[in-house]
Amino acid sequence: MKRNHLQKRRQPARKGFVDKLPTTLADISYYASYYQENALVNKVLKYCRLIGRFGTGQVLTLYYMLQAGEITMKEKLLLAGALGYFLLPFDLIPDIALPLIGFTDDLAVTSIVLRILHRRITPAIQEKARLRAATIFED
Repeated sequence: MKRNHLQKRRQPARKGFVDKLPTTLADISYYASYYQENALVNKVLKYCRLIGRFGTGQVLTLYYMLQAGEITMKEKLLLAGALGYFLLPFDLIPDIALPLIGFTDDLAVTSIVLRILHRRITPAIQEKARLRAATIFED
């Protein structure tokens, strides 16, 4: 049977943790409404030891990219969405119920956004994030 160009192909069932992560602009930007600067700073300081230096650095890089202001609205939505997802305690893997592994999905989303926007990460942003992480971890 030949398909008409308007008929959609049947998509295979998506299963697994990675398939449930928000990856599209619409998915990630939904969480932008949860982003609040003060809440982000408090959560990073509270959970920095749990997410480690690498995770803290990722979150700080997103934060400083958003602060830089030299980005498009689409990029702002991605950044604010990833940071909002980090702030939301009840997401794919709840941060409160499972604190040790609860940040896995949050850091996966930050990694996805950093990969999408990697060309926008300037040396100045990297340095700010590195210095702030060093201050937090008291190096």
